[in-house]
Amino acid sequence: MEKMETDLGFELGHAQFASPWSATGPRTSVAAPLGRWLVLGVIATGIWSLVEAPFEVWGVPWGAEVAACLLSKVLWIGLIALVLLRNRTALLVYGFLSALSVVAVGFSLPAELRIFPLGFALSLGECVLKTVALSALLRRALRNR
Repeated sequence: MEKMETDLGFELGHAQFASPWSATGPRTSVAAPLGRWLVLGVIATGIWSLVEAPFEVWGVPWGAEVAACLLSKVLWIGLIALVLLRNRTALLVYGFLSALSVVAVGFSLPAELRIFPLGFALSLGECVLKTVALSALLRRALRNR
């Protein structure tokens, strides 16, 4: 039986058990390919987010609200860039935030239709695109189990 030293400085009795932090171990730092639908969905949500930005700050005087909206757009685009680079943590965060957004916005759609039809159309588009991206993300997760 071959002994192996891990990155943590202790020996394992079996060579097949490598540290998850080891570059030569069974886990790699590069995730599996994203797939066409996931890439298209993620890019589409980023573009849609930028298209929505002027409408989100429409009628709001320049100040903290506009700065917060613009900062959230920059962070969202940064997260999308990390997802496209196949960062696993970014994929999890993207999936969680997208699901949270679909639930939050989805429940407000009927009221938004009555009050602000243009906002309804924008929110519906956001929900559809994020649902496409989420279903592609779920399909990828199930395929790579």
